[in-house]
Amino acid sequence: MVGKKAPSDYLEQLQTHKSVGLDDAAMDKILDTHFIEPKDLRLDDFDGFIESRRALLIGQVSLAMGKPVASSGEAVADDGDMDEEEGEE
Repeated sequence: MVGKKAPSDYLEQLQTHKSVGLDDAAMDKILDTHFIEPKDLRLDDFDGFIESRRALLIGQVSLAMGKPVASSGEAVADDGDMDEEEGEE
């Protein structure tokens, strides 16, 4: 169903499939749970999709770790915390 289709076309086909039947708002909620910005798919904006998904996923990793996450070669200051295994030698 995905092959050689623009994301906007794929979403429309998926949403209108007889066993799915979702409006844009319902589909957007599902996409949000996968850290996908719906507007990027609907506008066929691949670069925007990649950038926004990267940012959303990094945000989730940072939240889970409780500290900033380095991305795109950015340096993050070390907070001095060491994993238990790292400190044992």
